[in-house]
Amino acid sequence: MKTKSLLFLFVFLGTALFTVSAQTVLLSENLSSPEWEAELLRLNPGATDGEPINPNAPNPNPYATPDPATTGATSRYLNLNSTDLYFNKYRLVGAIEVLPVLPCPLGEEWAHDLNGAAVAFRLQNSVDGLFEFPELPSAGTITVHIRNGNGTNPHAVSLEKFEGDIWLPVHVFDLQPHTALETRDEVLTYNVDSTDPIKLRLINNAATPTRFINLYGFEITAHGTTNVPDVDVKPFRVAGRRLIAHEPSRVSVYNILGVLVFENYIVNEIELPTSIGNGVFVVKHEKGAQKIILNGIY
Repeated sequence: MKTKSLLFLFVFLGTALFTVSAQTVLLSENLSSPEWEAELLRLNPGATDGEPINPNAPNPNPYATPDPATTGATSRYLNLNSTDLYFNKYRLVGAIEVLPVLPCPLGEEWAHDLNGAAVAFRLQNSVDGLFEFPELPSAGTITVHIRNGNGTNPHAVSLEKFEGDIWLPVHVFDLQPHTALETRDEVLTYNVDSTDPIKLRLINNAATPTRFINLYGFEITAHGTTNVPDVDVKPFRVAGRRLIAHEPSRVSVYNILGVLVFENYIVNEIELPTSIGNGVFVVKHEKGAQKIILNGIY
């Protein structure tokens, strides 16, 4: 659990200043962490003499990290406390599930590994499963580290906002079957773009609620602007949607609104997803930043 701000940088392209928004991170959580382990035990402490220590903890067994070597119900901690707020912020309805550790798309800084277990909040396979965030003063980008529980069929998770005493749809994250992934999870991003206070939640998509979803972590940024620096030497070239590196590098791709739309490590080249669209982007890397133009034409 952390709150942080991104570094202020500047981008000079020729003689012009190219302004790119970057945001303060309001919420950032990785469930594979000692902090979450302690919080899960605090709100699910088990029972003494047959009576729950916390009456809002429905499971009489104290929380313990499930064993990733097991399968089925034994790999999950069911009936989480759904009344109290975790960290006095988050409402959870679902379970905790662990799986063996695999690499994460965003690299080591987002490794989902707690003593050899990748810990996730499991949105159960019905529309009852949800992860609810506190009200925020604004919202820029939400980034989710997430995994489809089904290995052969695509699925979706819905992002909703609370407005006028009801929950309204904001966005649907489409999820690949997990057998299509080489990593622990997918990293998906959406620009909420709200300058007003907003309360959000993730919920199992009502169109296909019969599959479960694992949420490993997330970040939500504030709506705001800062800037990013450029270099004279351009370490990348673009061919269609292929970003070709002269040398291995970790890259972060921002659109002209400053929203982070893609991040990965490039050895030789990588295909940028069509979901980020065409237009002008800034690629931030170890040596600075570089403007690129995506038009899909080779």
